[in-house]
Amino acid sequence: MLNIQQNTKRVRDEIEDYSQQQQQRRRKRQYHPSSIITPSIIHDFTLKAYTHQHGIVDVQLSKILTDFRCAVLFCYAHDFTQQAQSDLRLIEEHAERLIHTYQTAPLALSTDHSQIHYAFTCSSNGLNFKPTFPLISDHLRLITNHLGILDREQGCSKRAVFILDPMRNIYHTIHLQENEQFPMATIINMVASCTTNNIPIQL
Repeated sequence: MLNIQQNTKRVRDEIEDYSQQQQQRRRKRQYHPSSIITPSIIHDFTLKAYTHQHGIVDVQLSKILTDFRCAVLFCYAHDFTQQAQSDLRLIEEHAERLIHTYQTAPLALSTDHSQIHYAFTCSSNGLNFKPTFPLISDHLRLITNHLGILDREQGCSKRAVFILDPMRNIYHTIHLQENEQFPMATIINMVASCTTNNIPIQL
C-alpha cells in the first residue's frame, strides 16, 4: 500500500514538473523574437493617421515610399502610457536625422484610433510635444496581425520596428521586450545600409 502511494505521488510530481516546463516553454515562445513569423514584404495600406501639420489624414504606405528612400515603422502598444511617451520622444529625437540625412520616413503605429492619437498629442497628460512624424491608427488590427505582432490577449500591438525599402520589402526587423528602448543606434545603422544598398528610388 505504501509503495502504491509513493508511486502515485511520484507520478503526480512528474506530471506537475512537466506541466511547469511546458508553461515555461510557452512563455519563452511567446516573447522570443525567433518565434514571431514576419512576412518578407508588407502589404500596402491606407490608414488614418494624425499629423501635427495636417490633422487627421489618410496615409498610404506606397505613396510615402515614392517620396523617401526608406521607411521605419515603429510599432508600440497604447497612447497615454509612460512607455508610449518614452517611445515617441525617442523617435522625435532622431526624426530630423532620419528624414534629412537618410531620406527615411519615420512612422509610428498603434491600434489606437486616430482621434486618440490627436488627444494624446494635445492633452496635458499626453506627449507635451508635437511629433514631426505621423501617428498611424491600425484600430482594425489588420497590419499588426499581418506582421505577426498582435497581442491577442491585450488587443494591441507588440513593440517592434520594421525597416522597409521602396518596394515594401522588410529589410530588417527588431522585436522588443517590455520596457526595452528602441535601439536607435542599430536602427540608424540599418537605415544607412538600406538606403545605400537598396534598389533605385521610385519616381
